[in-house]
Amino acid sequence: MADDTFTSSRGGRSKYCCVPGCKSSFYNNQGEKTNISFFSFPLEAKSRNRWLLAIKRQENRDGFVVTEYTKVCEQHFRPEEIKKQFSGRKDLKDKTTIPSIFSWNKSASTPNRKLPKKRCSEQNEENIQPESEPCYLSSRLLNEDNARPTEACENCAYLRRVVEKLEVKLSLLIKQKSAVEKDWSELKAKIQKLEKGQFTSKNIREQEDVFKSFTGFHPVKFDILFQFVNAGENASNLKYYEPSKNGSDEPDECKFTEGSKPGVSPKLDVIEQLFMFLVWLRCGFGQKHLAWLFGLGKSTISRYLITWSNYLYFCLGNIPIWPSKDQIVSSMPICFKDTYPSTRCIIDCTEIFVQVPSSLTTQSALYSHYKHHVTYKA
Repeated sequence: MADDTFTSSRGGRSKYCCVPGCKSSFYNNQGEKTNISFFSFPLEAKSRNRWLLAIKRQENRDGFVVTEYTKVCEQHFRPEEIKKQFSGRKDLKDKTTIPSIFSWNKSASTPNRKLPKKRCSEQNEENIQPESEPCYLSSRLLNEDNARPTEACENCAYLRRVVEKLEVKLSLLIKQKSAVEKDWSELKAKIQKLEKGQFTSKNIREQEDVFKSFTGFHPVKFDILFQFVNAGENASNLKYYEPSKNGSDEPDECKFTEGSKPGVSPKLDVIEQLFMFLVWLRCGFGQKHLAWLFGLGKSTISRYLITWSNYLYFCLGNIPIWPSKDQIVSSMPICFKDTYPSTRCIIDCTEIFVQVPSSLTTQSALYSHYKHHVTYKA
């Protein structure tokens, strides 16, 4: 969009076009307006970079900075690219228009201009210093029919500026990569710290006394028990307890599902499930307490406890627990040898207090005259 007054990229008020070699100004030497319109750089970064490439200038180089007051005059645009409003103000027809008319490309567009003298090329070759950067494209461009020595050098300088800009972007990407790697390492350290703070068999097995106080097993014996029960990979040998859909807890209404399903893994590792079950037996923690310790829902904890109770019953129920007669006699006290020499075992009845059932038949079956209460007897 054209503008009457503007300030330069260096900060102060300016009256000139920012294109190198252009002497267009808003006022002439007598202080009168020249009626030349000036256009601001696009706000979009992509379009602004195209303008910079077209006028062969680079931001933050030689003190050049594009601001809202940096302008390009109308002499660098084709007449069909400019529209004139009723007020006399001039605008660009398309926001994607790029300036294309410059002093360095007028020679290519003017067919009647004579070629430069041969001594100019010789002089240019003599002025090249050995320590300067080699012009890799000069030889190719000089062999072309319409190429000019000055144009070849200008193209090389332009390519050097592009390479410098790409190098700056590459250095920024390398810095960003190092910052991301640093953040990732810090996040990984935090995750490891949180995992170490979880209540698991892996984190407390190094403290043998603590492990035994929670499970009743030494860590080595716990590993032997886990290998013996052989729950399988991803609990493939377990059949998890599932309550009935109607919410009933009756045994005939419950079902067990296979432990290993395609693409589904248990929320808690198998070895941690056994660890949780032993903690429950040893310490008598409530299900809410276990849910808080292991970070699971109460229903999941209940499912695991019922599942492992049934599974361990079948795994450990076949192990003979009765010692032989020779072992009993060798360890029998003298009083028993004299009075009860044929003793094989001592049976004791254990009663557990339970709630009073609503059924009178069940009450009469469970009532204990010794405890004067309804109990389970074993």
